[in-house]
Amino acid sequence: MESIELQVINNLGNQVGKKEVASFVFDETVSHSLLHQVVRWQRACWRAGTHKVKTRAEVSGGGAKPWKQKGNGRARAGSNTSPVWVGGGVAHGPKPHKYDFKINKRDRKKALAGAIAARKSEGRLVVLDSFGLSEIKTKKALEVLKSVGLGSARSILVVIPAYDDVVFRSLRNAKGVKVIDSKAINVYDIIAHEYLLVLADAFNGIESKISF
Repeated sequence: MESIELQVINNLGNQVGKKEVASFVFDETVSHSLLHQVVRWQRACWRAGTHKVKTRAEVSGGGAKPWKQKGNGRARAGSNTSPVWVGGGVAHGPKPHKYDFKINKRDRKKALAGAIAARKSEGRLVVLDSFGLSEIKTKKALEVLKSVGLGSARSILVVIPAYDDVVFRSLRNAKGVKVIDSKAINVYDIIAHEYLLVLADAFNGIESKISF
């Protein structure tokens, strides 16, 4: 299996080695339309679809005719639950339904590889060996980001091998920084963040997620 070597740096910004990653993780043939389709699919899956309003048959009221049909100079009315009345039902309002749609698993994997490849080609992929945090300290975590050249980045997606309470809690209040584990990496988060910072060991999980 073909592989690509990535430069690995430590928490001081110095190169400490290289990481071999399967070449299929960086699929540069993916089109923008496929990325757009997968992002739409992700956002659609997140929608609860529980929106609901009451129709004229469901609001309280109704029963007796508000006033007689003729002779009082007002427009005829048959029920106070009519949509034209204040407090009446809603005509053609939203009803609960699902927004998700199907997309091939292979296409989802290709889009994920394409998103990672895009960050690599743009020079916005940073591979870190470790944060080196022994305790929960936002200040120290931010110093690491500054040391690796991401101090002025507007937004950073940090991918770790597995849930790490120290790293997660150290960066959860950092502006523009989101921490996820390799199993949760997705197209939307990659595109939504300016830089992609991946811990070297996290590529093992990414490879298993993308492999066909």
